[in-house]
Amino acid sequence: MELGDYRTQYRNLQIEKDTLYESYAVKQIESREYRKEADRIALQMQDLSCKIEETELTFNKIAEEYNRPKQDMKEIIRFSKMKKLTQEAVDAGAFFYTSILIFSLNHLISYIMMRLK
Repeated sequence: MELGDYRTQYRNLQIEKDTLYESYAVKQIESREYRKEADRIALQMQDLSCKIEETELTFNKIAEEYNRPKQDMKEIIRFSKMKKLTQEAVDAGAFFYTSILIFSLNHLISYIMMRLK
């Protein structure tokens, strides 16, 4: 089932819960019946709430993993245009590369053997 389906079911249960309360408030159902149905709905809502949260966490994790290479590439491009080695570039290099080779030629950094972790 998809996240949208879980949210739709949750909204439907909320409507059912509201309708149940209205029936109880106008004395169409007994308090025992109301409590039994309200508890059943609350359990279903709690279950759906957990499923929604788990699905959102999974989605966010997948989205983060999908976007990470794009962000890494932006950083690689940014640092490849640098003319001097800075602490920021060294720190970023430790994240991006398992080894970095630096050659000095007219104070330019020439590139890098890249092996992404």
